[in-house]
Amino acid sequence: MPSFMAELDFNSLLLTICILTISIQVLILLFLFLIYLKNLFSRLLTQYIFERYEYYIMEASVDKVNRDSPIFKTADWIRNVLRVIIINKIMSLGGEARKGLVALYKDMGFEEKDKGLLNSKKWYHRLSALSALTVTRSELLRSAFPDLLKDKDLSVRVGAIKSISSFGISEYLPRIIECMSEFPDWVNERIVPYLLKVKNGSYEEIMGLFTKSPARVKRYIVPLLFEVDREQALWDTTENFDSYDYETQIAIVKSLGMIDSVEKIMGFVEKVMNDERWEIKAQLVKSLGVIRDERVIPLLEKGLDDRNWFVRYNSAVSIASFGERGLELLKSFSVQNLGFKSDISRYILDLARYGFLSDEM
Repeated sequence: MPSFMAELDFNSLLLTICILTISIQVLILLFLFLIYLKNLFSRLLTQYIFERYEYYIMEASVDKVNRDSPIFKTADWIRNVLRVIIINKIMSLGGEARKGLVALYKDMGFEEKDKGLLNSKKWYHRLSALSALTVTRSELLRSAFPDLLKDKDLSVRVGAIKSISSFGISEYLPRIIECMSEFPDWVNERIVPYLLKVKNGSYEEIMGLFTKSPARVKRYIVPLLFEVDREQALWDTTENFDSYDYETQIAIVKSLGMIDSVEKIMGFVEKVMNDERWEIKAQLVKSLGVIRDERVIPLLEKGLDDRNWFVRYNSAVSIASFGERGLELLKSFSVQNLGFKSDISRYILDLARYGFLSDEM
């Protein structure tokens, strides 16, 4: 084949690739533009409907809306927009105004509609209905929680747990913990604050759940035990400390920050400070700084000499949390030739001098 023919084929191929690339870019830009137009139209439509029916929505916040009002005679597509507007208003208001809007939400049939959507095949419809019924504090949810906690979609199950916590219903705590054994860790870490709102069960009940739970879930129940009965939780968890997995041990040591005095845990603290695992020691000295009992200062001093930097750092920060006494102690170490102890003391004093230590204490 002549060389000019090969060059022609190559140029044609290059031209074709350029045309295809430009075409794809144009299609992407067109697609993004259509999304922009859709969102713009949605916002304008919502604003128009709100302005048109604002009087009746605001009337509901002070008085019951008459059923002959135009807001009750709207088409279905307008009612769908009104539902969202009313829910957003309920979220932003409180007191009697909120009660009036909740009544309007029910009178317009939105509560029954959302109840039906809980059985929708589409997960986002179920989640939207769950959120709306939670915001309006609908009693219809109470009978739906068992099924919602078994939902095949993770977002719906987590939404159900959040909703249960807002109602403060403790009877579902066993089922929630059962769900946690199926959830990934990053989800469980976000659920813990909600668990603390449904901890109304007895300590014995929660301890029973703790005992029966798999190792990867135990760590999330530890804060509940300390919230319900700190003294008993302290005894139970430290007595059997060595039998728990590593993550649960970290959670136990972290919860020691809830204790008012170190008198009852001095033996345990000394034992942990001799542990080879730096992660546990680093969390322990951090918790001791939260308690701020001066009897732990000698143990924190020991942490300043630890081989691990994080243990030394947390120990120094905890000493600094004792205020003037702690800072003076670090200053005395900083001017001596004490190796690790002097180095970390000077580092923490520099952070304190320039105002970078306040967030750590």
